[in-house]
Amino acid sequence: HYPNTKEVVKAFEERLSKVSKNIGVYELGNRLKNVIKVGRADNLQSRLHDYRRQNSKGQVGKKAKYFRVEVTKSRQRSKQRERALLRKYRKKHGELPEFNHHIG
Repeated sequence: HYPNTKEVVKAFEERLSKVSKNIGVYELGNRLKNVIKVGRADNLQSRLHDYRRQNSKGQVGKKAKYFRVEVTKSRQRSKQRERALLRKYRKKHGELPEFNHHIG
């Protein structure tokens, strides 16, 4: 049983309000919680809000139902973590997440 769309959106919004405004990396997941995008941001909360508001960015906003964040405290560290997460994903799945193909 998967939660209905209204429940998912509400949970996403509630969690989003508690996300750090610091530098870090994030993973966005679809309704099945499969990672569809890995990224980094100077302000994690603001970046994730952008995805929710725009519902565009190549359809990422429409598909993103879940997220995970990691505060890194520096741009250099967030870049390293983003690369590491992408390498790990590629090793496991043989390709990059759906919305990271542009950096392939």
